[in-house]
Amino acid sequence: MLIVGSKGLGREILASMHWCDPHDEYYFFDNVDKHVPDRLFGRFKIYRTYEAVREHFQSIGRNFITARGNPLKRYRINRTFKNLGGDLTSAISRLATASPLSHYGDGVIIQPGAIVSADVTLGEGCFLNCASIVAHDVTIGDYTTIQPGAKILGNAHIGKFCLISTNSVIMPHVKIGNLVRIGVGVIVDHDIEDGEKVGLDPSN
Repeated sequence: MLIVGSKGLGREILASMHWCDPHDEYYFFDNVDKHVPDRLFGRFKIYRTYEAVREHFQSIGRNFITARGNPLKRYRINRTFKNLGGDLTSAISRLATASPLSHYGDGVIIQPGAIVSADVTLGEGCFLNCASIVAHDVTIGDYTTIQPGAKILGNAHIGKFCLISTNSVIMPHVKIGNLVRIGVGVIVDHDIEDGEKVGLDPSN
C-alpha cells in the first residue's frame, strides 16, 4: 500500500498497520519534505514525483491512503491520486474495535484504540484517531476528522469535512452540519449549523 505523507500521521499509520501485518509491503509519497531519506527507516521506499506514483500504480499496486488530518487537504490529495490511477483504500487498525455491523466508506482511517459501535455509517475518507469513540446509530459524513479521545454519542449526525477536536463530546441526537469545527474538550448538546466554529476563536 502507498501512504501519502511520510511525517507524523503517515508513520503512525505505518506503525499500526505494519505491526499487525509485518509481511505487507508499504511505500510512501512525499514531495514536500526534502530532508526525509529515500527510504523511511532504511526500508520503506519514498516516491518524490507524480510520475513515479503513476508507475507504481501500474506495476506494483493501486491501493493508497492519505495521511493528512486536515479534512479538505485529505479530500484534495485523494482526488489527485485517484486521477493518477490509484484506488483509495481504508486503513483500519486491528488494534481498533470496528463493528462489522457498521458501514465504512472508502479511505477510512481508524487508529488503535478507537471504538466504532454497531449501525454506524462512516463516509469516504473519515479519520478516527486513537481512543476516539463512535456510539451506535451515528452517521459521520465524508472526510470528517475525529481527534484522539473525542466521543460521538448515540444517534448523533455529523456532516462532511468537520473537525471534532481532542476530548470533545457530541451528545446523543445532536446534528452537526458540514465544515464545522469543534474545539478541544467542548461538550456539544445542541445542533450546529454549517460552517460554525464552537469553542474556537471565530477569526481563525
